[in-house]
Amino acid sequence: MINYLHRNTFLSRLFPTLRYCIDEEVKDCKSILDIGCGPRPVFVRRQIHQRVVGVEPFDAYRSMAMSSGSYDYVLGNRIEACHFKNLEFDAVLLLDVIEHMTTDSALALLDNAKKWARCKVIISTPNGFVTQIAVDGNELQRHLSGWNTEQLKALGFQVHGMAGLKVLRRDNEHLTMDLNLTASIRFRPRSFWFIVAAVSQALTFRLPSSAFSLFAVWERNSKTDV
Repeated sequence: MINYLHRNTFLSRLFPTLRYCIDEEVKDCKSILDIGCGPRPVFVRRQIHQRVVGVEPFDAYRSMAMSSGSYDYVLGNRIEACHFKNLEFDAVLLLDVIEHMTTDSALALLDNAKKWARCKVIISTPNGFVTQIAVDGNELQRHLSGWNTEQLKALGFQVHGMAGLKVLRRDNEHLTMDLNLTASIRFRPRSFWFIVAAVSQALTFRLPSSAFSLFAVWERNSKTDV
């Protein structure tokens, strides 16, 4: 039931979900670079996108991403070592990636992503530092930095809040990536408080400082951005 409500198009528009926001941002993009794509792509619209490239350094996740049929290919490069041509992709996605990097490494990656993107760079990240251990035995899943609205705005991103009120959620204490949408809810019964968090998303989308996570988009305005 929770998964059905979360995927409902009408409700996703009223209480914007990450999937809905990504779909809206990339619907006109023909080529996409998904850095740190993980095992399960958040967006899958191969009938729209002509070229989709993933980057995933963790072998187990990369195999799952490749078998999903969502990508033309998935590179196994370490994210810090990625290199692409300037303006090679319409959109570059960094979904829950930069918090796994040191601040300096993440800033360098964001600078490069802006060079690789013809149109936009899209990121999602927790609001502030959130503790996370080595999920699935993957040391790259540890969180090394935290990001807030002011930092991302200073980098030229338009920022929205995601996942409802921050106070309703907790740090990740699980050993594996969990599709259970209520897993991060702090209070019980979790199904009830998940609904409260989902409804609060109508507010936190516009007040990102109060949200659990952030969704941010940088758009190229002119050739001077290259």
